[in-house]
Amino acid sequence: MLKRKELRSTPVLSMISDKAAEVRRNFLNFLNRKTRDWTRRQQKWFLFTVCLVVGGLSTLSLFGIDSDAYPESTKTFTIVAPVIRSPISPNDITGNIYYTDTLVFNRFREAVDSLQQTPEGRKTYEDFIRQHPGFLDSLTNAEELFKKKFHY
Repeated sequence: MLKRKELRSTPVLSMISDKAAEVRRNFLNFLNRKTRDWTRRQQKWFLFTVCLVVGGLSTLSLFGIDSDAYPESTKTFTIVAPVIRSPISPNDITGNIYYTDTLVFNRFREAVDSLQQTPEGRKTYEDFIRQHPGFLDSLTNAEELFKKKFHY
């Protein structure tokens, strides 16, 4: 983490600080020009009015929460936490299941390769890839997981 001395010496932060000071100075100059001719009594009444308006709006918003103007759905809501399930890995998996799944993967790969041999097949393949982006990557990941799980 950067120390305070390092933060203050960076040119970006000093530029941002200078810009913020300039905006603040311009706004204060604007307010001074607008209120230059006000008497002390007018300034106090303006401050009182601003405090009254802001306080009134805050009070109305606090009392408005408990009123009937807001439907019940906006007052409270429930956050549903996602359920994280443990991965499925049955202990009684045999080599036959692995062999069957590998055959299914191989047949699908052969079908995809045969599709790419003709122009109509390439169009069908491209449409499938456009409609299901990332499917072949998921298939490759599934094959790799099978190979890791069943290394025989």
